[in-house]
Amino acid sequence: MSATRKKARKLRLVENLQREDLNAYEETIGILELLAEELDIDQETVVKLLYDMNNESKGNSNHNVMVSEEGRIIQDVFSKLGKITWQSFVANRLPLLKLHLDIQTALQKGEIEYTKAKEINRIKNDDERQKVLNKAIAEGLSLSEIRILVVNILQQQSENKPSSHNQEQKEKADKIYKALRKSKIWNDEKKLKKINKLFAQIEALLEEENKDDPSLQQGSLVSENSL
Repeated sequence: MSATRKKARKLRLVENLQREDLNAYEETIGILELLAEELDIDQETVVKLLYDMNNESKGNSNHNVMVSEEGRIIQDVFSKLGKITWQSFVANRLPLLKLHLDIQTALQKGEIEYTKAKEINRIKNDDERQKVLNKAIAEGLSLSEIRILVVNILQQQSENKPSSHNQEQKEKADKIYKALRKSKIWNDEKKLKKINKLFAQIEALLEEENKDDPSLQQGSLVSENSL
């Protein structure tokens, strides 16, 4: 790209960032595009440099990006724009790039505000998140209303986890049982003694749980060495 075209592109990017109707997502992408143009690198590398600068400013890195040519250019761009500091950009704007794609799309279209988008993004389930996003856009829900919806969904998902976890444990027990049946471990006396100790512990747990219901009493696990 010629110097003239490069300068013209920078000018367009800067003018775009001066728009009054620019939302947070558009501004974030616009600033990254400008930095990439100034540094002549891709946006992914720009993001990495910014995170390196942030870590260095907190004493968590020895990259020395702050005093490098790239660091100077980045600080100069933010200073000239006068819209946001690079530190605030890293803390509050770069996280936008980690939002779910449906949330990013809504932000890009200006359909929802940044604070509301971050709240809805807490929902990991794609279908549930999309429902809340659509409802928030269609009904113009306030941030407090969105928070109530999100909290209810997250609480419901949390309550459903134990049953899912229990099912996983049951499947794990079945796999162990089948593996034991096929194993040659029964021919090893030392290992067999360890298994019998584990059986005794399991049997004790079962007896403790089922002591009030004789119909659920199990036969001795320890005596059934061959399963």
